[in-house]
Amino acid sequence: MINHTKQLILSLVIMLSSYGILAQQQTVRGTVYTATENVLLPGVSVTIKNTSRGTTTDFDGVFSIQASLSDVLEFSYIGFETQMITIIDFNELIIKLEANAKIDF
Repeated sequence: MINHTKQLILSLVIMLSSYGILAQQQTVRGTVYTATENVLLPGVSVTIKNTSRGTTTDFDGVFSIQASLSDVLEFSYIGFETQMITIIDFNELIIKLEANAKIDF
């Protein structure tokens, strides 16, 4: 009975500690281009959806932001369609934004 209880407690500790590892934030890096001409886009807004955390791309279209797996990054730029990407790993992202064909006056 005692041995079974120890195994249960050990299993719970391992399970809870692995959850903390998954929730840790890491740096996500990437570069944003136009979809058609592959031109670098400086000043693109990069935010984590449903949070106030965000950044912008630098002069070379490069960004970095602290995020967790399964966070959704939202990329927006005037004249381009907003794009959302779910983080599934921490490899460098290449984002290509499509021009927005709608013009509102």
